Amino acid sequence: MESQTSRKIIVASSMAAVLGIGVVAFALSSHHHIPAAQIPQSAPPVVPSTPDASAAVAPSADAAAGVAPTPIVPAAVVPVPDAPAVAH
Repeated sequence: MESQTSRKIIVASSMAAVLGIGVVAFALSSHHHIPAAQIPQSAPPVVPSTPDASAAVAPSADAAAGVAPTPIVPAAVVPVPDAPAVAH
């Protein structure tokens, strides 16, 4: 191979490497990470509260009678006391 051609290839490769490093450094330095969700320090209430809100939501006497109790059911999986420990 001719020495002049080899020198051109070496110089072109070096210039491409320097240019690539510069582009990567610029891209990384100009990237500012901003969180997607920012919660303000004092968030306004979603529902405005009123002074007589507790009186408007007072439960009635028959409301508790309309709710059925939760039935007691057997466990879906029976625990096995002599089961060996599983190593992960």
